[in-house]
Amino acid sequence: MDYVHQFAPQLRRFLAQQISDARDAEDLMQEVYLRVLTLKHPEQVRNPKAYLYRIAVNIAYQHRLSCEAASSCVPFDELSETHASLPSSWQTSDPEAAAELCERLNEITQRLSPLPARVQSALLWHYHDGYTCEEIGERLAIKRNRVKKYIIRALALCRAAGEDAADSMDETSLARSAA
Repeated sequence: MDYVHQFAPQLRRFLAQQISDARDAEDLMQEVYLRVLTLKHPEQVRNPKAYLYRIAVNIAYQHRLSCEAASSCVPFDELSETHASLPSSWQTSDPEAAAELCERLNEITQRLSPLPARVQSALLWHYHDGYTCEEIGERLAIKRNRVKKYIIRALALCRAAGEDAADSMDETSLARSAA
């Protein structure tokens, strides 16, 4: 058990690095202590440092998964805010249709998540905020043609995933914004 205290500062820094938050790292460090304390046969641990780091890696991984799961869900209270932020042509007074629309938007978000943030931003700024390719290019400090490639790449990913909501985004508006 002394090995926990011996490696605690290093382990704390490691956890803070893994999750990018020193306060959460303290909480996760407590979890490491708890797991070590609940060991049935602590004397059987051959390499204490490696064992502690394995516990820390597992805890950090579980923490990241729980954070991702929490951020991908929209609480029921926020559905009305999400609905209100949609373009007026997409809004509906039917709560069931609004919930379905929010669900579909969440699906699109999940499908776009593997793309780099710049590509996601380009698509969002173009279709949600109405920026032209030139304006997006200025914001991202890239050329207009690169912006068009970003948007087309994101749309292709939506279509490849079978998302028909992306088909409602008219590609002719992309051509108009390039003019």
